[in-house]
Amino acid sequence: MVFSSAGAGYIDRRAEKHVLQALEELSKILDPGRDIEERAREIAYKAIEKGVQRGRSYRCVALASIYAASRLLGKPLPIKHISAATGTPLKELRSCYNSLLISLGRELKYQEPPDPRGYMVYVSRRLGIGEAVAEEAMRILDSIKEKISFVGKDPTGYVAAAIYIASRKLRRRISKSRLAAEIGVTEVTIRARIREVAEKLGIDVDGRKRRASRRKNIS
Repeated sequence: MVFSSAGAGYIDRRAEKHVLQALEELSKILDPGRDIEERAREIAYKAIEKGVQRGRSYRCVALASIYAASRLLGKPLPIKHISAATGTPLKELRSCYNSLLISLGRELKYQEPPDPRGYMVYVSRRLGIGEAVAEEAMRILDSIKEKISFVGKDPTGYVAAAIYIASRKLRRRISKSRLAAEIGVTEVTIRARIREVAEKLGIDVDGRKRRASRRKNIS
């Protein structure tokens, strides 16, 4: 252990080495983006300085740092997706993140409002949906933002809805189950958001249902 240059405490160099190694390995799995990865390194360093790693796995501290960084930058990665993609128990990950909040409260207090476009770029990259679908999904997402307020809402479901609708429109269908697995939300949530978006934008997502609705209105 050595004292930090800022004089705020000491750094366990062994812990620092292991946490940063874990962060690098996990970033390859999650592919969060360079900005999130760099901020996560800063958070991990401060976490080690505060001793957050004591009694916890280095891997979990690294993941919590990535999650915290994504929220700070307004591109929050779904915590359930992080858990599933890395095989880390959700309860353990949430507990570790809460410890970060307690220990680094001031540093983590301000967070950029969630950026649905940031989600879209991240999810499109993970799904490999192609440029055409990604561009159409982004256009749909912008239309959604004009009709629906995201204040106090997790935008992940709307991103999923935009991708689903775009993929159907361009006949490159992506299943709800795959979206749910990659994004970290339930199929129920995705279906609900698709219905909401279709209603608000007047989009015919399922022609059979739309025709059935019209017949019912006529009768």
